Amino acid sequence: MTQSHHLQRIRFWLAVFIIGLALSGITAFPLETELNWLVSTLHAGWLRPISEFTGLLPWIERVNNALSETNAHYPFLLTAPTGSHSPI
Repeated sequence: MTQSHHLQRIRFWLAVFIIGLALSGITAFPLETELNWLVSTLHAGWLRPISEFTGLLPWIERVNNALSETNAHYPFLLTAPTGSHSPI
């Protein structure tokens, strides 16, 4: 392999890594919405038996309930502090 081929491979994997980081950061914000969507998808049709058998559905429901309750009782924990009046 030539040096230019190595450089192309490094650039490719670096771009994949950066895109993955960006996507993981973007999708972290609407977590409660995404979990609600995931629970409704797992309850639908052919996915339900698989998700119940593997234990995925009860676990996702538990995480969704915990996140919803935390957001309802302590909304300041799930948002970034703004200004100088942050609770932290």
